[in-house]
Amino acid sequence: MEYKHTVNFWNTLASGNYREGLVGHYNAHMEDPNEEKYLFRNIPLDGSLLALEFGCGPGRNMIKFKDKFSRIDGADISSVILEKALIDLAEANVSVPNLYHTNGYSLDMINDNIYDVVFSIICMQHIGSRDWRLSLYKHFHRILKNDGTLTFQTGFGPGHPISVDYYHNYTEEDEKNGKHFDVRTEHPSQVIDDLTASGFTNITYEITNPCRDQHPLWIWFQAKKEQ
Repeated sequence: MEYKHTVNFWNTLASGNYREGLVGHYNAHMEDPNEEKYLFRNIPLDGSLLALEFGCGPGRNMIKFKDKFSRIDGADISSVILEKALIDLAEANVSVPNLYHTNGYSLDMINDNIYDVVFSIICMQHIGSRDWRLSLYKHFHRILKNDGTLTFQTGFGPGHPISVDYYHNYTEEDEKNGKHFDVRTEHPSQVIDDLTASGFTNITYEITNPCRDQHPLWIWFQAKKEQ
């Protein structure tokens, strides 16, 4: 299962002004206090935990939260942006973590029970295929330690101008026409049901205004892998 357009879409963005092309309003997001407030609520950020950021892009959050964890590894669908992440991490004097090139729907290169925290921001809303997200939830559960936490943000509510409904899956027609979509999450139960089916428990969420985004609202999910 490989959709070359999806990979090429992100590689193309990563080849230009990659900070703004991939993140959009890079500095605004760097200064947004809600990322730490909602992503890491109820997680003791004492510098001892090992984390993975899925959809790490140019390493923005690995830089922003470098003092909150013992290490933050990254995974991204774009091999080009992982090269750019190395540059940004070096400029920020952040030790190079493990950087994984993913196909967008699996993390087969990572062993089981490795991470205390898996987090993602401004990424899951860009995965317009439910099958891909379901696959990722199962991989997130697998690579988390017992009692580990999955925490992520996604767009919430109708109104995004280029989006598909929650249950859309990538199709050959999408690929043929070079289409790339965001996903609309319109009720928390849509995500909760999929996380529950993937083995997660103690699922909570918070709904907030977005930071410089076309989605009308953001929703922040947190879920646990029980022992």
